[in-house]
Amino acid sequence: MLSNPPVRCHTSYSQTNITGLGGTVDPTGIEIFGNFVVVIDTAGNGLWVSELSRVTGTPLSWTNVTTGFTTSNQPTDAFVASSGLMFLSGNNGRVYKTTNILSGVEEIFTGGAANLLRIGGDGNGTIVAVGASGTVAKSTNNGVTWSLVSSPTSGTLRAVEV
Repeated sequence: MLSNPPVRCHTSYSQTNITGLGGTVDPTGIEIFGNFVVVIDTAGNGLWVSELSRVTGTPLSWTNVTTGFTTSNQPTDAFVASSGLMFLSGNNGRVYKTTNILSGVEEIFTGGAANLLRIGGDGNGTIVAVGASGTVAKSTNNGVTWSLVSSPTSGTLRAVEV
């Protein structure tokens, strides 16, 4: 007979402020990338990154990473393809990637003037970014090449699941 494993519930949580991030800024995304927590900040043209404590799992000190983001093309969302590869959607049709978050990002696609608001993937190489004016950008080879694809709407797409 199979038995269910015990359920472990956390009974306490803590808050960690991001030193340097303004109190009125609303981050648009958060991801775990390797041993780092990454917070997307559209107001500051970059990301806030903190290594996670190996003992407690809580964030340590925060670093603002702006390297590689072009002016006014802030990141809006992130998709972690693997422990060493992350893609980010951005304003003005930008897609970025990084293999080392503390070193910054590389712009890999410019898909026009519409903001890409969300990005997701299937873990098998297909990645899709969506956004304003029905914009849809797609890669089927793990981000090597990208193209705009026809959308069924001209409205703003605010979510994607691949």
